[in-house]
Amino acid sequence: MKKVFVYLITLMLLTAVLPQQPACADAMPLSSDSFTSASVSVSASGTASFSASLRYSCNISVSSCTLQKQVNGRWVFAESLTPPPGKSNSRRYSAQKDYASNMTSGVTYRIIATFTADGESVTCTSNDITY
Repeated sequence: MKKVFVYLITLMLLTAVLPQQPACADAMPLSSDSFTSASVSVSASGTASFSASLRYSCNISVSSCTLQKQVNGRWVFAESLTPPPGKSNSRRYSAQKDYASNMTSGVTYRIIATFTADGESVTCTSNDITY
């Protein structure tokens, strides 16, 4: 019984200490014809980082970007954000955009981004931050 209790406490501590991974890895289809990876993350300062890799060169963009805030433990729509610019004829996409002006101090936020390439879309959810 004591071993089980120690195991559960250790597991809870590790879960609390390890950084949260963006949910995109779970959301991306395994049989994607275009994407090999895609992610979005947001820093405590409100800067979002977008990244995607493709199997071949083509046009890629963040086609939509949404800010959500946490209210009473639930995620709700805060506002639509202007996505960063797209790229032409590339296998890799990387961009950053500052959304601090869209955030209020003391509120917990996350970003939902949809990447589009060659007619295929992948939606990713960022980590959450308290601004």
